[in-house]
Amino acid sequence: MKPINTTSGKLTGIRTEFGYRFLGVPFAKAKRFQKPEESSWEGVLACTSYGKKAFQDNEPFENCGEDCLHLNIYTPDLYGAYPVVIDIHGGGFQGGSNSGPVAHPWHFLDEQRCVYVPIQYRLGAWGYLYLGDQLGEEYAHSGNCGTLDQLAAIRWVVKNIRQFGGDPNKITLMGSSAGAKSIGALLAVPEAKGMFQQIISSSGGPQCIRTKKTADCVTQMLLKALGCTAKDLLALSDEELLKGQRIITDNMGNTCMFGPVADNVVIGENWVEYLQSKDAWNGRALIGTNRRECGSLSQDLPDFLEKTGRIISDLFGTNERYARRAYEELTRGKELSQEEQKEVWVRVISDFMYRSYSDRWAMRFAKRGMEVWQYSMEWLPAHHDTDRRFAWHELAGDFESSIPPEKWRRAGQLSDAVYEAFLSFIAFGNPNCSKLPYLEPLSENRRVKWMFNEVVQIKEWQEGEQDALEGFPESVYAQEGEEK
Repeated sequence: MKPINTTSGKLTGIRTEFGYRFLGVPFAKAKRFQKPEESSWEGVLACTSYGKKAFQDNEPFENCGEDCLHLNIYTPDLYGAYPVVIDIHGGGFQGGSNSGPVAHPWHFLDEQRCVYVPIQYRLGAWGYLYLGDQLGEEYAHSGNCGTLDQLAAIRWVVKNIRQFGGDPNKITLMGSSAGAKSIGALLAVPEAKGMFQQIISSSGGPQCIRTKKTADCVTQMLLKALGCTAKDLLALSDEELLKGQRIITDNMGNTCMFGPVADNVVIGENWVEYLQSKDAWNGRALIGTNRRECGSLSQDLPDFLEKTGRIISDLFGTNERYARRAYEELTRGKELSQEEQKEVWVRVISDFMYRSYSDRWAMRFAKRGMEVWQYSMEWLPAHHDTDRRFAWHELAGDFESSIPPEKWRRAGQLSDAVYEAFLSFIAFGNPNCSKLPYLEPLSENRRVKWMFNEVVQIKEWQEGEQDALEGFPESVYAQEGEEK
């Protein structure tokens, strides 16, 4: 293969029967708690193997490294001008990776419709530990190192993707869970405006952004667990830092411990107002959630009802009082069985963690005149990530056991339809396709979404349908008595 010129240097990849792939492309360099630096190399870099993963639990330590800022590029042709998908992985901001074989990346390329670019970013303490209050202005951005990594990856793609057959003016930013929350945070960064034209957000939004006060409380937890000062963190070994992180995330709400920070350096303290202003990002959006996002909690925990107090405390911090209030309102005057009580808690936690924020976010887009389409995955169990599994044709394995044999064919048809909707949105800026009933974009007077089930329907929803819409704070997690 002839070397490809990029702004970082020359590189080569691998040609396959589906097209080309370039693995472990270093888009930036990382140093502890510092902003990512531009990458560069001499000679020709062979991008034929995956790079290191970000430090995280449940991954062999030798497979991880702080300098993990790599991306992969899958393209059907080096000489096209195809739409581009930049995929931000999920994992609660402390797990996950795109450094390895992704699930069927060639699905997005089977008709040479797009260039697929999964990216990596620093996680946990390395990516989101706020040290501004502890170490001063030099580290005021440290709570957003992961966000800055993502921004650096997008910037690299915009500058270089033409060399790989992609059109930098047709970029869709896609993410699920923490990946979708990352998109929410990126939209609050003024520099991101204009870098991409579309988003696909699955189970996420800007609710991950927390105040400096909350972020500093998490920092204090880590320092206490490690028995050290903030300055000690600069020289602490990666093994010790991961050990401390493991201690403070050993709870039922660990996915909320880390996340982007309204530090007034990367993300403004007025980010809510900014996202609703004419100066914010303006593009097209496809936004979805799953009906029982947190249903696995009641399924996996035999003593779920006994643990709900701890669960909502760990998930929401001092915001737990809003969840308690919603549960009380939904159950007041009713005699419910234990199973019914479980379902009410699943609804409350699912709304407060994901669904209400997605509805709120979508409606704010619509009020600004943007084109936005919504969906809800209703096919039971409709847990967190079910929609992505349908979109990616990942129904085999453990999910298969939840689908009766007589419904397997219909599940496959729905999977094809969701996949086609995603592809249509990526390619044409509109998710409508022949396999789904036509859906108008959301508007203030037309609150509609697809309901993905055995029979796909279009349903109107009213403000307040999700109980969390009214009164719940903009940030899902708070500490030290923060108000909404």
